[in-house]
Amino acid sequence: MAEPDKRQIGDGSDNYGEAAKQMAKAAKEAAEKAKAEAPAPVIIEEHHELPELVHVDPLPTKKAAAKKKPAGPNMKELKNAFVKNYSRLYQTDDDHESGEFYDAVDKFDEMSANNAQFTATVQKFNKYMGDLISSDREAAAFVMALDDLEKAKTPEMVPTVQQLCFA
Repeated sequence: MAEPDKRQIGDGSDNYGEAAKQMAKAAKEAAEKAKAEAPAPVIIEEHHELPELVHVDPLPTKKAAAKKKPAGPNMKELKNAFVKNYSRLYQTDDDHESGEFYDAVDKFDEMSANNAQFTATVQKFNKYMGDLISSDREAAAFVMALDDLEKAKTPEMVPTVQQLCFA
């Protein structure tokens, strides 16, 4: 049998360990050469400063819708004033002699025809009372009651010392 050729080619440095060293050396040299040829990186210092804080008022927000008080007079107060005026007109039989009575009836008729808020107040009062205003006496008492409540809301004018005459 023939024996395999045991001769080695080269200078005896043809093994895997030596080959790895040579590759690492070549890679290192290539990196150094590329580094020498590349321009140096430019380092720029950046300062990020926050701008001064400015106070800004918050936008107004809508408040929850509050329950609105219904327009017009308080029905309990109006009823009390109505009963007082109606009783006075009924007891004194003042409904045919007084100019106040006829003026109140005329005002009721005019306002009912021309003023939507007045008509709404009459309807609200009718519902509250459970009865309709059906006579001139009731109409006059209603208008007088509204006038009484309006007078009660308006503060009385008290003269100042300068307005008084001490003569």
